[in-house]
Amino acid sequence: MGAGQDCGRTHAGSARQDKRRRKRAILPPPRGFFAPICAAAQAPWGRKAFAAYLGDNPAAWLAHDATALIAQPLRERLPLLVDQGEADEFLPQLRPDLLQAACERAGHPLTLRMHAGHDHSYYFMASFMADHMAHHAAALRAP
Repeated sequence: MGAGQDCGRTHAGSARQDKRRRKRAILPPPRGFFAPICAAAQAPWGRKAFAAYLGDNPAAWLAHDATALIAQPLRERLPLLVDQGEADEFLPQLRPDLLQAACERAGHPLTLRMHAGHDHSYYFMASFMADHMAHHAAALRAP
């Protein structure tokens, strides 16, 4: 049998995997971020990436922009946790202030923690990883 050909057999394991995948898809993932690009459609990095991957229509980009998505009516309102270093050289493009304003307008729970002296490095993330793991665990245990 050549590559890409289906032998016509079904696998019991694949049916179980499909069921698990569907169950996982129903659960909204917890939301915790380290120094995210919060308003990508408004940042030079984000506009460049969106144009490359999604085309030149800025309206299409909004479906992938965190700040724009917060304004949408959502089924879930899991609390967001964002940690951001105040010494991050990329802070002018990351714009956590815009995410915070969007969350306030939409009534979406957000914990935005700005950390003096921290930048965009591995050490910044390592410093707060345990907090994010606890945040995700609490969201997964929530009813």
